[in-house]
Amino acid sequence: MCPRLATAQRAASTRPRGPALSWVRLAGAESCISPVEMAEKVETRLGRRVFVPAADAIVSIEGNIGTGPAGGFKAELRVSDAKGTMYGVRALPLVHDDCRKLDDIMALIIALTLHDGGGNGGGIPLPADVLAELDRLFEGEPAVLDPTSLPKSESAPEPASEPASEPAREPAREPSSKAPPLPWHLQLGVGLSLSTGLQPSVSVAPQAHLGFMLEGVGSAEVVGALGLAQTAHIRDPSGPAAGDLVLRPWSLFVELCGPELRLIEPLSTRVCGDAGLGVMEAEAMEFRQGSGDATARWFELGPALSLRLQPSRRLDFRLVVRLPIRPRPPRFEYVRLDGNTELAFEVEKVGVGVELAAGVRLF
Repeated sequence: MCPRLATAQRAASTRPRGPALSWVRLAGAESCISPVEMAEKVETRLGRRVFVPAADAIVSIEGNIGTGPAGGFKAELRVSDAKGTMYGVRALPLVHDDCRKLDDIMALIIALTLHDGGGNGGGIPLPADVLAELDRLFEGEPAVLDPTSLPKSESAPEPASEPASEPAREPAREPSSKAPPLPWHLQLGVGLSLSTGLQPSVSVAPQAHLGFMLEGVGSAEVVGALGLAQTAHIRDPSGPAAGDLVLRPWSLFVELCGPELRLIEPLSTRVCGDAGLGVMEAEAMEFRQGSGDATARWFELGPALSLRLQPSRRLDFRLVVRLPIRPRPPRFEYVRLDGNTELAFEVEKVGVGVELAAGVRLF
C-alpha cells in the first residue's frame, strides 16, 4: 500500500464522529433563529461541542422553520442516519408573530434526542445501537436538559414524550378552556384603478388603502380614489356654439372581504363587497349659455373579487376586479341657444373596475 494513502486513511479513521445539524429558514421566516445560533443553543444545553460535518455524522438532524398555513410559524425536525433511514419527525406549530418563542423549545428537543433519545421526554426516539454510540460522546458530562427549565408559553407547545415503538407525532397540548386570540393586522397600501362608466373613456385613478385584517375571519378596508380629469367636447346642434365639459371623479368606499381561500402558495383569493360615496366635479368652459361649475354625488355598491400574491409576511400584491352598481347616477346638462336642455354627460348605472395594488403590513 502506498505510504501516503495509508496515512490519509488513518487520518480519516481518527476524525471524531457525532451528530450533524442542518437548520433552514424558509421564505417568510428570515427573522427566525439562524443555523449558527441554533447549534450554539443546543451545545450550551449539552455542555460541550457535539456537531460534526455531515460526512462524519452518526445521525443527521434536519430542521426547518417557515410560516404556518393559518398564520404564525411552524417548525419541523427530522432525524435520520447516513443511509437515509428515518428515525422520527417532530412538528411544532406556533400561533404567534414572534418565531423566536420557539428557539428554546426546539433546542431542548434536539438536545434531548441526542442525549437520551427521548427517554427524558420530548426527544425523538432513537434505536439502541445509535443511542449507545451517541452516549459515548458525553462521557458522563452533565447537561442542562430539564424541560421544566423552559418558561411556560401558551403560544408554543411543550415537548411531550412518545413511545419508541410508535411513529413520531406532534406534541400533545394541555386542554385549555380559553381559545388563543385570533391575530390581527393593520395594513397600508396604494394602487391604481381603471374603471368604466365614470367618464367619456376609461377612468384612471390612484388609490390609497387602510385596512384591518383578522386572520381566519376577513378584512375591512377604507379605500380612497382620485380620478384624473377628462374632457368631453360638446357642440350645440342648434347653432355654432361649442364647449368643453371637464369631469373629475373621486370616491371613498369601504370594502369588506371574507376569509382567504388559499389557491397555490403564496397565492390566495377573497370574495368582497364594496359600498361607498362618489363625487363628480364638472366644469363647463366656452359655452355661450349654461357655462359654470357643478358637483354631483352618487352612491354605489357591488361585489368584488380579490386575488392576492404574498411573497413575504409583510408585503402583498393584489389584483381586484369590481362591479360597481350606481342606482341614481348623476347627469350633466346644458342649455342650447334655442332654450332647450341637452344632455352633456351621464354616469353609467353599472361599471367595471380593475385595480392593481401593493400593501405593507404595519403590525
